[in-house]
Amino acid sequence: MKPKQLLVIGDSGVYGWGDREAGGWCERLRRNWMQLQAAPVVYPLGIRGDGLERVAARWRSEWQCRGELRRQTPEGVLLAVGLNDTARVGRPDGR
Repeated sequence: MKPKQLLVIGDSGVYGWGDREAGGWCERLRRNWMQLQAAPVVYPLGIRGDGLERVAARWRSEWQCRGELRRQTPEGVLLAVGLNDTARVGRPDGR
């Protein structure tokens, strides 16, 4: 049975920036799930500074170039929206 594939795409939170102990929440999740019998393959595709516009521009090409995922569709895509996309209260442009 082929394992399911989960693509996690977003910013530095997905990448694990700042978590020197365990590599961020996505890496912690991957390590935890590896203990399960039917654990999905987790692809953490985070880039520091990316916002929704950049993620939208690259999400499809990210999984199409991965060896296991080439010519396939991942079973799940988790979009992690971080601080780069958080609106600031009181600013007309939301930045």
